[in-house]
Amino acid sequence: MPYIQDFSRNIAEFGFLTTLFGNSLLIYLTGCMTRQIQGPYKRMIIIFACFGLAFSVVEMLARPFVHSYNGAFVYFSLAKEISGMQEIVTFLLALYAGLYFIYLLYFLQLVQYAVMIFCGTSMHIQMVEKLKHFSISHQRLQKQFFKTLVCQITIPTVLFHMPIVPVLSAPFLNLQISIQSGIIYSLFSLYPPIDSFLLMYIVSDYRNGLSKLFSRNKQVHAGTNAFSTQVSVRMT
Repeated sequence: MPYIQDFSRNIAEFGFLTTLFGNSLLIYLTGCMTRQIQGPYKRMIIIFACFGLAFSVVEMLARPFVHSYNGAFVYFSLAKEISGMQEIVTFLLALYAGLYFIYLLYFLQLVQYAVMIFCGTSMHIQMVEKLKHFSISHQRLQKQFFKTLVCQITIPTVLFHMPIVPVLSAPFLNLQISIQSGIIYSLFSLYPPIDSFLLMYIVSDYRNGLSKLFSRNKQVHAGTNAFSTQVSVRMT
């Protein structure tokens, strides 16, 4: 059904544009506008944002699609622009599969979920005790990071990973199906921007950076208008 492929492509393109905007903004705010986020935190956020950008770029070039059929699924590319370059298409598909496999590896295993829940709870308990010796602003920042971590695990699990579990489980259950499941895979293109927007929404340092950025642009725009008005008055 071509309309399913077109709809899947629209989702991927929207994910690419939002990733390009959101992750670029996150990198700029982290590098230039935030004051409390320093050291390893800053490097880690920038690296993850760059990784999200790379994932979206590869996804746009490869244009992967999947068709689930009985005990297997067929993985192919819809990139008509480079359809004649078989080696490049194969490399891009393999690269894309490797990138999103990292996400699946970390989020689809129950044992790792149990470890994350245990470590997260333990970290929260220890953090509450240790943060009593730090400033209020540092306490608030660490609590916001913890809240961001919980949201970045919970929301992608519900939106992306749970819908794809039946598709990945079908080959093991030998189900008699024939569906274009590529639209579910296209949802992964929304993962990087949601990850970035959650961080910028929850952590107050990013909200303050955005306020400064927009207020600075307003001041520059107002100054330009005032200068233009003065020049026009003098000329008249």
